[in-house]
Amino acid sequence: MSVKAAAAAGIMVIIAALCLGEIMVRVIDPQETFRSRSRKLMDLWPAMFRDDDNLPFALIPGRYQVRDKSNAIDTVVTINKDGYRGKEISPVKDVRTKRILFVGDSIIFGYGVGDKETLPAFLEQAAAKKLPWPVEVINAGFHGYTSLSYYVYLKRSGLGLRPDCVIMSIFVDNDLKDLALHRIRTTDNEGRPTSVYDKYRAAANGIRVPRYLGSGFCLMPLVRDSQLCYLLARSFDAFMDRVYAFKYYHKASLSIEEQAFEWGNYVSYMDKLCKDNSIVFFAAVICGKDALLGRCNGEYSALIRQLKERNIIYIDIADRLKGRPAGELCFPNDGHLNSTGLKESAAVLADLLAARNELLGTTTRGSR
Repeated sequence: MSVKAAAAAGIMVIIAALCLGEIMVRVIDPQETFRSRSRKLMDLWPAMFRDDDNLPFALIPGRYQVRDKSNAIDTVVTINKDGYRGKEISPVKDVRTKRILFVGDSIIFGYGVGDKETLPAFLEQAAAKKLPWPVEVINAGFHGYTSLSYYVYLKRSGLGLRPDCVIMSIFVDNDLKDLALHRIRTTDNEGRPTSVYDKYRAAANGIRVPRYLGSGFCLMPLVRDSQLCYLLARSFDAFMDRVYAFKYYHKASLSIEEQAFEWGNYVSYMDKLCKDNSIVFFAAVICGKDALLGRCNGEYSALIRQLKERNIIYIDIADRLKGRPAGELCFPNDGHLNSTGLKESAAVLADLLAARNELLGTTTRGSR
């Protein structure tokens, strides 16, 4: 048999084996496909993500329908022309208006709620009634961001919006976990990050997926519709996920304070960056279902300790909501705050701002 004939025979055997495998998977253990999985992901997190050279991702302007039957979610997400959730931002700030830039992750973006039900939107509504000046709150929430990403974002573009005040959210439930996913790509002369990327997740066809699965969402239709290919890719992803989980949780169980210290470094960078630009900076400690149920007390204590030791202004919304039933404030099958939880958090924040004139920068640093 010639080499060409042997190669052709080998290819035929491989194709036959793949076809047989596809049939067996469909009969014995039916799977999703890249195509069906992408539809589900797009229901929950529509195709609004794009790669960014300096940050884990950026948002694509547009209106997107979001659905999740398990949490009774059916709403619309609006991304404005500048890549932020909510209404358009005027390039010229009214001198009479206090502009607040609310930086955060999915809890600030507004997972599962409408444009007018996000925490920044509720804060703007509440602050208009309780503060002596007109207030504009910009939603700078990005799913999966944490203190490292916030700092790079502020340095590169956030401060260009000319805010009077920057509020950095601390989502107790997952801030340290998300930080473990991020890596610094470049630094400045002082060793501070200038660009960052997400080691574990990437944008593929507008949706965010594990990097190990990402290529499958971009391959030829034959592969996208193959249950066998998805099973193999999912199995590999599950293996890599266990490797990641072992590395993270092993590290977390031994050095949660060390992780919090790294997190605190980037918070200090933001505080100094804002101070150098005469902008008030403070943190808002926000809880989700895990924090309400007492599942992350260690992370909470470590984060609060960092704020105190670094003399960072902070408002502890989580402390004010302790004892409240998680089922009342969170989605039934997800750890994020629902509309009720976000509205109550915004009310607590607005009350404290009104009582302490935080926007004028008169609060004692390091206080609660």
